[in-house]
Amino acid sequence: VSETVYDQITERGEFFGSEQIEAQFKGFMNVAGKTPTPAGQYMRALWPRQLREPRRPTAAARVAKQVSLSREADALARGEVGDRLVEAAARAAVGAELVQASEPLFGKARRDLLERAQAAYREALATYGAGRDHRRAAAARVGLGVALAEQARLLAGEARAGRLAEAVAAYREALRVYTREHFPNFHELVSRNLERAEAARSR
Repeated sequence: VSETVYDQITERGEFFGSEQIEAQFKGFMNVAGKTPTPAGQYMRALWPRQLREPRRPTAAARVAKQVSLSREADALARGEVGDRLVEAAARAAVGAELVQASEPLFGKARRDLLERAQAAYREALATYGAGRDHRRAAAARVGLGVALAEQARLLAGEARAGRLAEAVAAYREALRVYTREHFPNFHELVSRNLERAEAARSR
């Protein structure tokens, strides 16, 4: 503080004060905020003699803080899970688009798109499986089965048999969710896909 302010402090006993320090800057305002303090005036450093002990939080305050932190953590977790589910849904949608885009193509170009579709579905399944989102996971498995079965039609020998085996496994896993009792329409659709894949394996 400036010497002018220091002179106006009535309870100096509550502070330790330094010796006078020469002020070397212009326009320093006095306590009234009106008159500039001329260069060459003095200042003093002050600090309290006794520091007040921080108030200890009550038990209720501690509980409230813990609840607040818990809610913040839950909100962050929900946000992260939500982001992952949105990303997984986008991956599954990409898989469906790639399968559809492959339909008019032939040979390697079609195989490549179907490979990419399978990768997209598998990425979606990695998230759905971790979050136990069974219905979305079942839908992604049906899409994966379709991509695998379509690719099998372009292959021969062990490669073809391997893709069909994976398609059958994907359809069967989906039917564990799409039961006849709870999802009759989906159950019928996936069952037909499964029958075609199994028939192709037997040929």
